[in-house]
Amino acid sequence: MRKGNRRILLMALLVVLGLILVLYWQRSRSQVWVAFQHDEPVRSPGLFEIRCEINAIAFSPDGRFVAVGCGGLGIDVDEEGDRLGDKIRLWRTKDGRLAGVMRGPKDVVDGLAFSPDGRWLASAGVDQKTGECVVRLWDFQKGKLTHTWNAPSETVQFSPDGRWFGFAESPHCLALIKVGTWEKRKHFQLMEAFGKIKTFTFSPDAELLAVANAGSLIHLLRIADGQRWKVLRGQSGYLSAIAFSPDGQWLASGSWNLARKGELMLWGVKEGKSRRLFSGDVTCLAFSPNGRWLASGHHDGMVRVWMMPKGRLAWAAGGGNRFGIFS
Repeated sequence: MRKGNRRILLMALLVVLGLILVLYWQRSRSQVWVAFQHDEPVRSPGLFEIRCEINAIAFSPDGRFVAVGCGGLGIDVDEEGDRLGDKIRLWRTKDGRLAGVMRGPKDVVDGLAFSPDGRWLASAGVDQKTGECVVRLWDFQKGKLTHTWNAPSETVQFSPDGRWFGFAESPHCLALIKVGTWEKRKHFQLMEAFGKIKTFTFSPDAELLAVANAGSLIHLLRIADGQRWKVLRGQSGYLSAIAFSPDGQWLASGSWNLARKGELMLWGVKEGKSRRLFSGDVTCLAFSPNGRWLASGHHDGMVRVWMMPKGRLAWAAGGGNRFGIFS
């Protein structure tokens, strides 16, 4: 990054279809930076602009679109006079042009997720009119809102097999909804002493749920019977991100701590043993589709890419700002 460049690393780190995309915010606009492509680092990153403050992004499974959720502070207006920060916008990855809008209530969007078949798009956020925390489900092909749940969830996820849709329906309870019928079929209740649910993710075979609370415990839950299979302990700080490797053998976790540094840990799922890859605050994590690389975003504005399974640092960029990387 050139000296004098005042871009502030702000929002997201994603790995999809061999790409790592990092969102930048520069004064009044956000930008998508292609930093990693076809399983190798990109020396001259590509860039396209999205004119709103971004809170969440998600790629369609075919990689053609990026769904963008903003924080209600968009600076541009559309043809109807609505701020770009008030709705979920769809942008084409090929040329960075606006492709469409998900019509419905105006939310501050904190999380987005596509179903594996690309038919559904889910969002988590806050209704700007009522101030309530909501989870919404959209028919992506039709661009219409179909379901809304009142839930304080920061994360929404679809299982890799497309059977389940999950979100935190209360601070200590995770709900799984059957895709298609959209009825609540499974509940996973955690003890209040563990702290509220911060984030969760499905294992690649859709047999396990990894649930991170606001403290330092990671609960591995069996989806079939709802029982807790294992608890991963020993990470310092407050958990902020977790991610399974594509083969399901590894679980990466990141934490932060105001008093002392957080850390990036790599866990063997079967044996539950861990090793520390990095000492420092971690905000987001993602594996490449082939499992060769693990990308991490940090409070210091750095993006680091680790070679798996050795956990050796392969590439790093960014830094020099006070906002950090978030997804």
